Amino acid sequence: DFMAYIEGNFDGYQHVGFKLKKAYVTVNDWTVGYAPSTFSDPNAQPPTIDGAGPNGRITHTNILVRYMHSFRDRWSVAASFEFPDSHPDITDGQTKKCSDYVPDICAMGQYQWDEGLSHVRLSGLIRVIPYRDLIVGKTRNVVGWGVQLSTMFKVFRPLTVYALAN
Repeated sequence: DFMAYIEGNFDGYQHVGFKLKKAYVTVNDWTVGYAPSTFSDPNAQPPTIDGAGPNGRITHTNILVRYMHSFRDRWSVAASFEFPDSHPDITDGQTKKCSDYVPDICAMGQYQWDEGLSHVRLSGLIRVIPYRDLIVGKTRNVVGWGVQLSTMFKVFRPLTVYALAN
């Protein structure tokens, strides 16, 4: 199996340029490129007409290398190295942003039913966030982590439940 995906948009009147939103290639169980994070679960987010998306939405696109395998038509597991763009809190004269040099490690496990239209997913993330402490003159690294439980399932036609817990 092979798939190439590109998504972008033009930013309208003042911002006429093309903005790349996603660009990746999937070959069998491997995905490489600028793709949705393994930590996020886009299918567990309700459809909305709000351009900013639903409240509490956690979705991010990273440059990544992901392995995702499905088996027995019900289970999927994935792990990825993702190259983030951290945004630590910066205080003038005290701290400054540094380049990210350690990739995030993400993993997820998902159980699905109803021919893949319903699922429950547990995902996790470990990240190293570097910043420069200007007072002491040292670069520091803070380790962060996150866990997400998400689901989407049909109760009855047309009622579908979407849920995220972080």
